[in-house]
Amino acid sequence: MQQLLKPATFLLIILIGYLLKRCGLFGPRDYRIMQVVVFDCTLPASILVSFATNPNSASLLWVTLFGFLAAFIPVPFVFLASRKRPVADRAFLMLNSSGYNIGNFCFPLLQAFYGGGAIVTGAMFDIGNCVMVAAGTNVLTQQLLHIQPGKTLAEQHAGSAPTLPYEKPKDRDAKRLARRALLRTIGKSFFGSVPFDTYLLMIVLTVANVKIPDWIASITQPLSGANALVSMLMVGMLMDLPQSKHDVKEVMAVIAWRIPF
Repeated sequence: MQQLLKPATFLLIILIGYLLKRCGLFGPRDYRIMQVVVFDCTLPASILVSFATNPNSASLLWVTLFGFLAAFIPVPFVFLASRKRPVADRAFLMLNSSGYNIGNFCFPLLQAFYGGGAIVTGAMFDIGNCVMVAAGTNVLTQQLLHIQPGKTLAEQHAGSAPTLPYEKPKDRDAKRLARRALLRTIGKSFFGSVPFDTYLLMIVLTVANVKIPDWIASITQPLSGANALVSMLMVGMLMDLPQSKHDVKEVMAVIAWRIPF
């Protein structure tokens, strides 16, 4: 019975976050504060504690490969299937039809149903998933749709039809600058993510068979324990109902792509 009540508790926390925003106690962009707390504090602590207190093996790297393929494969499929639609619609579908919210949403559920040991396997999946979520999906979408990096579609197509593709620079120096900007964006997306950096550190320690000291797990345990509450509250603060039929249609299209993959 207690196992069944835990998901209800998480849903209640999500509802509280949503209602607090609707009542004006949280501003529309206050979720950013929670984002910093989750992604820079509680989620890395949860990953660290799970690896420190549960057995792990380099053989789980196969799960990492599976996580990468699960997040990568939908993007080219959506690209091919949506080729007759406007660029903005294709970009929305490609960016939202792949990738998984493992650390923020699935970790609390995994821990509730299966215990802390399940987070190790979930984390290994999320390492591969993060390659796409942190930067891969965005870069792949930009390259396939010829979207200019660093500019919104509105800025890119100012004064022109929104379906026109971005023309890549042909000058050698301009190409070099574009490559540098792309690599800088990728590097910042990967290594500017504290959870991703924590994942990389855990992989190195796992492969080297180095055990994390117990005192580190003890110090970070309170932060790890707060991850479920803060994460679910942030999910509620991020929620919004569709505003129009077009929004509903776009959301349903994303769900229709996500379910089979």
